[in-house]
Amino acid sequence: MLIKNLIPFLEEHKNEIKIHFARGSKAPEDALNAFFAGEFQEWQANQSQKNFERNYILSLIRLGHSQWLFGGIYKSNGCTSTDNYRYHYDTELMDVGSEYIGKIVIKYRREFRQSYCCLENYLDSFIVIDDSYKAPVYQQKKEKHMTNGLNLGLTKIGDLLLESKITYDEQGRTVEGIDLRIPEYQRPYKWTAKNANQLLDDIIEAMNANKEVYRVGTLILHKDAECYKIVDGQQRTITFSLLLKALLPEAYIPFLDQKLTDNPYNLRNVINNYRALQRRLDPLKDREYERELRELINYVKDRCELIVVITNDLSEAFQFFDSQNARGKALYPHDLLKAYHLREMRSLDVQSTEQIVKMWEDLDQKKLAVMFNDYLYRLKEWINGERSYELNEHNIDMFKGVTAKDNYPYAQYYKGAFAYADELNRSQVPFVTGVQDLNAFQLNAPIIAGKPFFEYAKHYFDILADIQNNDKYEGCFINGNEIVKTLDLREYKNGVGNGITRLMFDTAILLYVDRFCPGRPTKTDLEYLDQFVDYAFIWAYSMRAQYKNVGWLVAQNYILGTGKKDGVVNSFNIFKEIAGSDAPRNLINKLSDLIVPLDYYKLPANKENIDVKGNDGVYQNYLHFFAEKKYLENKK
Repeated sequence: MLIKNLIPFLEEHKNEIKIHFARGSKAPEDALNAFFAGEFQEWQANQSQKNFERNYILSLIRLGHSQWLFGGIYKSNGCTSTDNYRYHYDTELMDVGSEYIGKIVIKYRREFRQSYCCLENYLDSFIVIDDSYKAPVYQQKKEKHMTNGLNLGLTKIGDLLLESKITYDEQGRTVEGIDLRIPEYQRPYKWTAKNANQLLDDIIEAMNANKEVYRVGTLILHKDAECYKIVDGQQRTITFSLLLKALLPEAYIPFLDQKLTDNPYNLRNVINNYRALQRRLDPLKDREYERELRELINYVKDRCELIVVITNDLSEAFQFFDSQNARGKALYPHDLLKAYHLREMRSLDVQSTEQIVKMWEDLDQKKLAVMFNDYLYRLKEWINGERSYELNEHNIDMFKGVTAKDNYPYAQYYKGAFAYADELNRSQVPFVTGVQDLNAFQLNAPIIAGKPFFEYAKHYFDILADIQNNDKYEGCFINGNEIVKTLDLREYKNGVGNGITRLMFDTAILLYVDRFCPGRPTKTDLEYLDQFVDYAFIWAYSMRAQYKNVGWLVAQNYILGTGKKDGVVNSFNIFKEIAGSDAPRNLINKLSDLIVPLDYYKLPANKENIDVKGNDGVYQNYLHFFAEKKYLENKK
């Protein structure tokens, strides 16, 4: 994939951008050292000539032969002359492409000495060869206590774990006698069999894709008088040790000799992960797979690499660890999903890829993050009767979906259904016959990886925006609803409890619309939707009315039906009821049986002004609608 497909800004402004092939005048690794130390912007700003006489700078930092680390896009605000006939540029790091800083590697063979070039002459040659690079996350501010005591290097996994050496440091020298140790302050080994298998899958995928090098992360070491202690990278290092042992049972791996702390995670995960890897690899040990096994062994030993950072100052090691993990610009889960599904679009032509990326980038990224974190993720968990917590890199698999390589019967079914809907919708059949477009997505169905994922995100982004916009003349679904007018009052938008309750209400409507409302709803469709909105409101706000304080523990208990143990009424999983219904009429009938009135006198909710309207004609208390819909008993 070309970098311009990941970052369309480069194509759009190529005539305004200067490339900086950053390497250093004294030593080739100077730019990389500055980047690792969080000083790259300042390092780049000082120039001996007026090298950045364009609006923007694309920074590519030398990693090795023909490999360049993406260092960001900067806005040049001009320069001033300094002493010694030098120039200092006022630069500003831009947000565009910032999620890829230190994370993608560009392949380009530079056959000239010039370090400053016009982008339009080279943009089509910049190929992304590695988007799994785990360089320390970029820092904009220089750390006061960061010294030059950091020694950087690259090591092959085989060299590190079988030969106890680092392949080469920043001077190109091999570092022998690497006695790796896990210090007592380290957290337990928490990687599970799923993580171990995923690592093996990623290695095999990289090998099959003919990646020359597969960089798997950063290893931060503190060197003391006796050994090299792992500050960061122990989970991956232990897993690679277990993988090598499973591949080479007779091999001696010194790292595995040490005794781990007596912790349940260590006791369980080490043996479980080793057995899981053995089970995966044992079939390859048959004579007929001898060649494949040898290729995998050699790839793990010689092609899998770690960036190594060594310091003899423990406080500096921790500071470097903190700067990498806490101060950097973290990728949101939806950013990780974007990168994953872009990789699944390798066969798509450049123009189509650019269109998809532009469609994604045109969406409000904060709202997109909220949609995945608070709505789509929680819905998937609640439909399955599970508690929802937080969408993160450990559970985003639910949004990775069915890939082109998946050939299981269920995968064929969903890919076939999507392909049929997509083909029909792109044909002239809907226009000629007047038949509505087929809906290619369902919230509780697997996603199809690649281009359909981006269409899926846009589809639900638009539906959620429609649901949350109560304007009478905009959208198809929620238009001038009197209940929603009251819920949109500031009083019911502020506070954690109000926010959670509204999210439950909106999410229930989102699932209902997804299951039962076509893109162009009929009058009957909208009548059923109006009835459902009433029931969804009574269900969600019954919780708010019965609890003085609402947090996520209360809400999850209520949603999953365990609130009934405390005498709370209307506590049941409405999401399961929606997903399990085959027609709106059946769902409405079921909800009419499940939802019961509240006792006015038992409610801790504010009962003032129940029947009072504001100057805008909006009822000021949501309990008015409980009374109006006959779900409030004993009110005089």
